[in-house]
Amino acid sequence: MRAHFGRAHSVEEKLKIPNDPGERAKQDDASTLGPCLVTADDIPDPQALAIRTILIDEPVQDWNTNDMIFSVAQIIEFLSASNTLPPGTVILTGTPHGVGMASKPPRWMKPGDTVTIEIEHIGKLTNPVVRESVRP
Repeated sequence: MRAHFGRAHSVEEKLKIPNDPGERAKQDDASTLGPCLVTADDIPDPQALAIRTILIDEPVQDWNTNDMIFSVAQIIEFLSASNTLPPGTVILTGTPHGVGMASKPPRWMKPGDTVTIEIEHIGKLTNPVVRESVRP
């Protein structure tokens, strides 16, 4: 199996859910991938990659994949034990520490902000934060 690595960037407007102690957002179409996908040949050790998130001009997440709870290999092994992972499958693993709701005080992205995700050996992906119009 050939693995490909990239960085997904999900920006959603957070939705308040009654009786939910946190805030959640679930949208199937709110992620972008990039700036590219690379093969495992380009990433000698997926457990040794620096990852940074920069909101406007301020670093808000600075992390390394060596701190993941489960390694990339463990995640692929677990998922492939019960699922067929055809070529092109993208596995999203979540976010490192430093998310806005856990900040003191909580910090939320707002329209007009820009957010940049950078992953070592892959590159940077920058997106504007915009308010999405309501779909009919």
